Amino acid sequence: MKSEDRKETAAGNRTHQGEEPADPIRMTSGHSAETIPTLLDSFLFSHEFMSSNGINQNHVSAFSAVLNLIPFSIVFIDAKDETFCFINKRGLELYKADYTGQTLQFHIDRIKFYTPDGKQLGPTDAPVYRSLKHRETIHNRELILRNEFGDVYCLLVSSAPIYDSGGNVVRAVTTFEDISKLKKIQNLLDSSEIRYRTIVETANEGICWTDSKGVITYINDILASSLGYRPEELIGRHYFDFVLPEDMEKAMTYWKERLAGSSLRFDFRIGKRGGGFIWVIASSTSIRDPEGNYLGSLTMYTDITERKRMEDGLAFHSHVLENVQEAICALDKNYRITYWNEAAERMYGWTAQEAVGKYLANVLNVVIKNASVKEITRKLGENSQINMDMVHYHKNGSAIQVYIHLYAIKNPDGNISEIIASLQDITERKKAEEILIRSEQHLRKNEKMKDDFISLLSHELRNPMAAISAGIELLDLAEKDDKYRETLEVMRRQTEQLGQIVSDLMDVSRLIRSKIKLHIVNTELNGLMLSIAKSYRSLFEKKRVSFHVRLESGPLYIDADPMRLEQCIGNLLHNAVKFTKEGDSVLLSTRKEASSAVISVTDTGYGIHTDAIADLFEPFRQGYAVGESAGPGLGLGLAIAKGIAELHDGRIDAYSDGPGKGASFSVTLPLSQKGGVSAAPADAAEAKNGSVLKILLVEDNKDFVSLLSSILIQMGHSVFIAYDGISGLREARRVSPDILFCDIGLPGISGFEVAKRIKEDPQLRNIYLVALTSYASKNDIQLGEASGFDLYLPKPITIKKLREVLSTCFFRS
Repeated sequence: MKSEDRKETAAGNRTHQGEEPADPIRMTSGHSAETIPTLLDSFLFSHEFMSSNGINQNHVSAFSAVLNLIPFSIVFIDAKDETFCFINKRGLELYKADYTGQTLQFHIDRIKFYTPDGKQLGPTDAPVYRSLKHRETIHNRELILRNEFGDVYCLLVSSAPIYDSGGNVVRAVTTFEDISKLKKIQNLLDSSEIRYRTIVETANEGICWTDSKGVITYINDILASSLGYRPEELIGRHYFDFVLPEDMEKAMTYWKERLAGSSLRFDFRIGKRGGGFIWVIASSTSIRDPEGNYLGSLTMYTDITERKRMEDGLAFHSHVLENVQEAICALDKNYRITYWNEAAERMYGWTAQEAVGKYLANVLNVVIKNASVKEITRKLGENSQINMDMVHYHKNGSAIQVYIHLYAIKNPDGNISEIIASLQDITERKKAEEILIRSEQHLRKNEKMKDDFISLLSHELRNPMAAISAGIELLDLAEKDDKYRETLEVMRRQTEQLGQIVSDLMDVSRLIRSKIKLHIVNTELNGLMLSIAKSYRSLFEKKRVSFHVRLESGPLYIDADPMRLEQCIGNLLHNAVKFTKEGDSVLLSTRKEASSAVISVTDTGYGIHTDAIADLFEPFRQGYAVGESAGPGLGLGLAIAKGIAELHDGRIDAYSDGPGKGASFSVTLPLSQKGGVSAAPADAAEAKNGSVLKILLVEDNKDFVSLLSSILIQMGHSVFIAYDGISGLREARRVSPDILFCDIGLPGISGFEVAKRIKEDPQLRNIYLVALTSYASKNDIQLGEASGFDLYLPKPITIKKLREVLSTCFFRS
């Protein structure tokens, strides 16, 4: 068969799995698959062809010997009867049996082929079958062969059909190259490479290879990502690209030392993408060939950015600690000194060299009991820090008052590893505190003396005032002419004014000492203002001052003490009466502003000096633009009003355009969050004329008893009298009174004890008990309530108030 015809025929044949046709099958020996079939076709198997060319059997034997020398297996199969017609020496070793003359089916039954992933080939997929039956040429296909004895080989298999001159397949040739050892070596190499890559890629250190010119040829992911890149972005770049300009000179020095063959270890900064840098420790090794030529470098990088930051921080803090004015020392867990700054040296007289290594207690010259040390350690373990004051001693023996702050540093297990102590000399501060304490004690003593004086003054004034007031009320019940009536009115007005002054003194004293307790109830403000306006209207009418009330259209509910709020607004109205003249006007108004209620008292009177408004609410201050015409007073009303407003979480403001332009006072109070439904209580009904009550007076002031009993008798009531506590109890059991008026400061037993015994006595416990006394402090009132009094009234008492009390008792009974 001519060469051109053979190539043409081969080009028309199919190849295995789409492989290009007519490619020579390369073998380890260098022979091609095309050469071997041609030789065998010409010299080995065609006797007619060999005879026509004069080739004898010696040539065939020689060529067979040559095929036996080839270092891989060769097998020929005759297409006519599908038998093995030649197997070389290597093939026999592979099969461990001679299949020459055996059929292809005999071979398929005994020899099994598998793909590298372990899948067994079917009989029709064997390479020799594909070449013989389907004219396929197969190139170096990797397969696994298992012979009939169980031996396994990894092979590169090539197979091709052999054609006669007519283009018919007459034989097939198959070669098997044993690559089992190569595969084992390859697997070992692959395993080594995987281990190497795994180590490099998973290492906590950055790793980089550079060539002889400093160009990056490999960089692992941890180093690349720490710089803000992917590894492939850095391959091919020079490592100088990442050197900071200010470090370039140092980098060039390292480069020269690397070229000289040195292994280097140095701290260095590497620039990051987008700016910034990381600090690293670079350990670099030069790589050289056997002749000593420099090939490149392998460098490992350890990120020490955080360490550098901590070192810089420690350096900074050390500098700070050495320059602060406060003594600082560090202690180990056993309270042994490990650090002692300059301020500590100055404070205690011990140098750092002398102090470090010693126990803190020994340096401070103090004795600390083991129990105290354990307690300190326990508290540090729980809270990490504690504060305390102690007395330490200087090296020279002088005492130092010290404020100590201890802070515990703990290891990951939560145990104390170190203690930082801040030591502040507070000797001078302690001396100042002692002076302040003594001053405060002195002030408290003076304050108590003042309060005692006011209380005593109030008591001593109330008793004669009570008698005078009772006398006036008694005279008022008698027949009298106009002159007589006018005199009584003057006496009544002056007595009431004196009583108000005493009450104001007591209230301002309580406000200053925060001793007033509010009785908060939900109150409708407009109703309360109407009630207050009704009480004060007559004062304005007498002075011929117009008085108007303008209220918010809807209800305004506040949480307040109605009695104290009436006192607050009453003081403002009383001020308006004092500082207006005939023809002026006063407006009492309410309005809602956001979540607050505002009560305003506005007048067109004398006005206020603008520079006096700031001090207007201070006790004993008056800033109105008037002289003597304003009338008497101590200047306590506005101070009391301000105190009451603030007790209600409110405020009071004053405004005036100046003298002659009037003034306005506004009290702002928070609206109730609960709304409200309560209304101002109705006035107590007075007892009907002729309704007789049995009344017992227990009072040691005989003048007051005489006058008060006369008033009560003229009202139509039965009156009984006792001048001390024991007599009062005896008289109460005898007459069983409806109501008992009792003084507190009685001979023998006090009024508190009288009330307590009455409430404990089943026969007497229903008596309506009223304390009528000059003892009117907050503590006195609380004691009265605790003792059992139903009502606690300060002297003096007016006829109106007396009637209200009697009316309450009448309806109660």
